[in-house]
Amino acid sequence: MNQDNALAEALKMRNLLKELRPEALRNAERPVAVAGFREWIFSDKAGALGAFAASAEFAFGTIVQRTMAYPAAVRLHYGHPDLFNKIFVMTRGGLSKATRQLHVSEDIFGGMNHTLRGGQIKYREYISCGKGRDMGFDSINAFEAKISSGFGEVSLSRDLLRLATRVDLWRCLHLYHSLVGNYINTWLVMGSVYAHIYALVFFALAQAAEVLAYDTIRVEHVLQLGLLSLLPYIAEVALEQGLVRALLAALAQLVSGSFSFFIFKQQTTAASLHSSVMYGGASYIATGRGFSITSSSFLNLFANYGRSHMALGFELAALAIALAATNDCARCSYGGLTWGTWLAAVSLVFAPCWFNP
Repeated sequence: MNQDNALAEALKMRNLLKELRPEALRNAERPVAVAGFREWIFSDKAGALGAFAASAEFAFGTIVQRTMAYPAAVRLHYGHPDLFNKIFVMTRGGLSKATRQLHVSEDIFGGMNHTLRGGQIKYREYISCGKGRDMGFDSINAFEAKISSGFGEVSLSRDLLRLATRVDLWRCLHLYHSLVGNYINTWLVMGSVYAHIYALVFFALAQAAEVLAYDTIRVEHVLQLGLLSLLPYIAEVALEQGLVRALLAALAQLVSGSFSFFIFKQQTTAASLHSSVMYGGASYIATGRGFSITSSSFLNLFANYGRSHMALGFELAALAIALAATNDCARCSYGGLTWGTWLAAVSLVFAPCWFNP
């Protein structure tokens, strides 16, 4: 259950095919390799998890790709529903890649190859089609693990090296943050949560209480831990439906526990990227994208997330308790110092049980 469409949208196909005509650029014709367009997500009503996944996909398929196409000029191919120029592809080496492990994210490699071969990639919004996202906790995290490990292989590829060394600084920065940089930043964010509480415990054990009193040591995680994933969604809903509906949609997601879910998903991204870069082994994971109507056993949840998520959550909680036991600073606010740590710890430990149907 992945794709959907309507007859009214299909009637616009003639206009979309015309987008594949070559365009004159600096007195030379530049062929068009890919014409992308937006989607609507029809699985957003399938519970809170379906709404979380749909909101992230809706933001990525609209405001994010719109910005990547212009002015960043770094939009590539990200799977369904892009339209390829068959003649361009067949006459320039084809579309398929060599290995199933290195090229797990075959859509990303397809976009990079066509950009390196001189093709132009467009993005249009006058036509759209439907798409279904994952609606279960395990399937959402499995999909996130697949694309994160795939981007780990992308970061080690020659294709990315060739592309990054052939663009200007502006496009290179956009290329970083739209590809592997997004996943590296997520890994750094989750690492900063651990480094933050570890530094606090170190200062407390060293009896450097005055250091804990400074506001600079109070790393605010409100944007990093969860809310950052909501900002593009809020901006696009506000742009299309108004500020009131955007705030109501954001409030509904916050009440449903989006903070905990996105923190857990960020750790899935960080763990999968780290494993792929360090040890390899990226592989395709079939999620099915069906309705989640059965509960997973605790044994299954612990086997899937015990080492990568729950162990880190317990370690963060243990460090926060150690800080409470060793902190002797009268002017320090323990809640102000550790609320982000406790939020991450509780989310990593209890999110699988909370969102298990």
